Amino acid sequence: MEVCWAAYNLSFVSAHIYLMTAIENQPRVIILDDQLVQREGIARVVEDTGTMRIVLTTDSPEQALQFLAENTVDLALVDLVLSYQRGTVVGRAIRRLRPDLPVIIYTHERSMVLAADIFWAHKESGQPALQGYLLTSSISNGNILRHVYDQVVATGHYIDPVVLEWHYRLREYESLTVREEECAMCLAAGMSNEVISRELCITIHRVENIISTLYLKFRILGDPGNPGRRVLLAEAIRLLYGNCLI
Repeated sequence: MEVCWAAYNLSFVSAHIYLMTAIENQPRVIILDDQLVQREGIARVVEDTGTMRIVLTTDSPEQALQFLAENTVDLALVDLVLSYQRGTVVGRAIRRLRPDLPVIIYTHERSMVLAADIFWAHKESGQPALQGYLLTSSISNGNILRHVYDQVVATGHYIDPVVLEWHYRLREYESLTVREEECAMCLAAGMSNEVISRELCITIHRVENIISTLYLKFRILGDPGNPGRRVLLAEAIRLLYGNCLI
């Protein structure tokens, strides 16, 4: 009997250690939102994943920054519209403090201008890019949030496909030439201009000209120096070409 109890206790302790380790390995999430009901609702969605855990919910950017200075966090969810500051401004302050921390902006607003702003980075002025643009209405279950987190970790960015679908829903497109289509597929696969040049056996200058044409055909406007535009172009190509990607 004593041997059985010892074996039982050992199994219990092992299971407890396994459970605690699993919880400790879950991505730690903070939520910054000045709307209490919305903030608590999103927190419940995060907890319902069973694979992510909330470590802070707050309506205060100052409290969020103080917490991040003292604790380990894996993901920040920030509402775009805060009482005194725009979420993108706070998000960039978070990124300056914690350059390794993915920041996802959520909002009811659908806008490619906003998308370009979210993914815009300017190192010279200390303005880091943010990693995600998610519609609040898409935060309906934990599987979506976990998918968003996993994509950000894998690719460095996420844009809600509903935003892209909304942007392109009434658009008529000029067809792409064969070379433009080849270049588009390479870009969507994450290749740099240099790699595309080697892959297609064309000059860098030719690649740059083709990509400039793709921006026009996909209706992605804005500052040519904004690297966030390339993120949007890649996601637009993925949306429209789907399984045809290389």
